Amino acid sequence: MAEYDVIVVGAGNAALAAAVSAREQGAARVLALEKAPEEL
Repeated sequence: MAEYDVIVVGAGNAALAAAVSAREQGAARVLALEKAPEEL
């Protein structure tokens, strides 16, 4: 099972800013998750 320092759910502007900020603050592994549309 993969391990992450930070998991961000959603990938809107605020979520992506949170993920970038986590990396800048020293988080080595950051995962950003976004739900794909049903048709994909």
